[in-house]
Amino acid sequence: MSKEDYYADYLEFFTRKFHEDGWQAVVHRYMFSRTKLADEMLVRLFAVLNGKKAVDIRLTKDEMKEIWDILEANPIKGDRYPPHIQAFSQY
Repeated sequence: MSKEDYYADYLEFFTRKFHEDGWQAVVHRYMFSRTKLADEMLVRLFAVLNGKKAVDIRLTKDEMKEIWDILEANPIKGDRYPPHIQAFSQY
């Protein structure tokens, strides 16, 4: 999951999944479904956003629980953009 050599494959896979299932369903499944894979991808996303190499990140169960507690305490409400802007981001 962290090999840069596979970037094109990941891009193709997720682009296809976005078209098939919609971005909301894909993000939920691969980042917020609380499966082992989703937890790992969520951690790697935060690592990359904070300038770290995703492959170097390992979290304990307690650290993952803390992340989930924070996410549950701050639910996402509404769409990311207003409807007139959101229309431009649809596939």
